[in-house]
Amino acid sequence: MNIAEVVAMVAELAEVDEAQVSAETVLEELEAWDSLAVVSFMAMVDESHGIKIQARAISAAKTVNDLLVLVSA
Repeated sequence: MNIAEVVAMVAELAEVDEAQVSAETVLEELEAWDSLAVVSFMAMVDESHGIKIQARAISAAKTVNDLLVLVSA
């Protein structure tokens, strides 16, 4: 996965325009980024790329770039 794909997923889940999301975006500053978004991100990554990530790891991510690191590991 690349940063554009992660940004698109985060924007969709956070219900914001992609232009408002970058690698440096702090997830907790996105109003709609909550536990449901975490589980949804986990499912989207698994479905689209077959990558399994623990919800705990996603919850620990601080920025969009942290999510990219998780899906790239």
